[in-house]
Amino acid sequence: CQHDPASGLSAPKGERRLPKVLDTDRAQQLLDGGVDDDFFELGGTSIVATRSTIELEKRLGMRVPLQSLFLDPTPAGVARAADGMDAHSPDDSSDLLAPMITLRAGSDRAPLFFVHPGIGLSWGYAEFVKHLELDQPVYGLQLPSLSGGPSFDSLTELADDYANRIAAVASTGPIHLAGWSLGGVIAHAVAHSLTRSGRDVTLSILDSYPSSDSDQPAELSVSELLAGLAMPAGSKTVETFEEAAELLEQTLGAGIGIEAEHLARISRGYSHSVELTNRHQPPVHVGAIEFFVAGRSTENGHDVAEWRRFVEGDIRVTEVDCEHNQMIEPGPAATIAVRLREVIAQWGV
Repeated sequence: CQHDPASGLSAPKGERRLPKVLDTDRAQQLLDGGVDDDFFELGGTSIVATRSTIELEKRLGMRVPLQSLFLDPTPAGVARAADGMDAHSPDDSSDLLAPMITLRAGSDRAPLFFVHPGIGLSWGYAEFVKHLELDQPVYGLQLPSLSGGPSFDSLTELADDYANRIAAVASTGPIHLAGWSLGGVIAHAVAHSLTRSGRDVTLSILDSYPSSDSDQPAELSVSELLAGLAMPAGSKTVETFEEAAELLEQTLGAGIGIEAEHLARISRGYSHSVELTNRHQPPVHVGAIEFFVAGRSTENGHDVAEWRRFVEGDIRVTEVDCEHNQMIEPGPAATIAVRLREVIAQWGV
């Protein structure tokens, strides 16, 4: 392929050259780097990635699928994705706040479903995808209330809803589940719901514990919410959702699609999820679990043995050299994904 020094983007077989897509520092880092520089390793986030696809649509007249940026997060990868489309290609990128997002559409292999952490969003799991088999379907479950859907009175009801959504995507065959932080407790409940209906389930829990009522604050400040979205407020004081939405628009440009009401929903969803989790009495999962412990956070007062009375099968532990909040960053995610590949391969589907 050819490389256009002026744009920082490669032109693959169709000789397509892509324009610079953003003026933000992190995106500009990507465009000023090499054609194979990783967007996320340079500090890019899912929100910046979303903005990138919006700008590309404006300039190219087509929507480059958002998941393509997650799967091949380089200028060359974006160019390859655009090269395989035309102006009439359907928009198959998932809505940022949808109850289920497609991190990778794949074959008829048994899909992997990631369950959101406390913030209610699953885009943060995108780093895992590129370390899985190329034809492995991967989805993310997100709080339905974020997109205007229902809330639930118990975590069991929420888990049953997720099990129904999973069954709508994969009506037969085994299911692979994984969840980090608060998402691990939810994934455990979803696994129980699925096995009650006769489904085979593998369950992977990423540094999550059943007795975690003191681990999560009941509410997030607006600044903490922004940080959870990988958009720290910096030196600016941000106290309202309107100010936060304005900051997002100033930082990422108009059209990002995250408004004050969306941020309010995320905040309410977080607090409600923490409340549901604190009231939840975990059921007994009839299978085994793969447990990934954050090796640098072992002094948090928790032990994997807390899961013993809620799991009938084996508990297989993998220690990851990171802190709890680093588990979905590139290095730890790669380590975890390698083990997830092995777990999935054992099923042969």
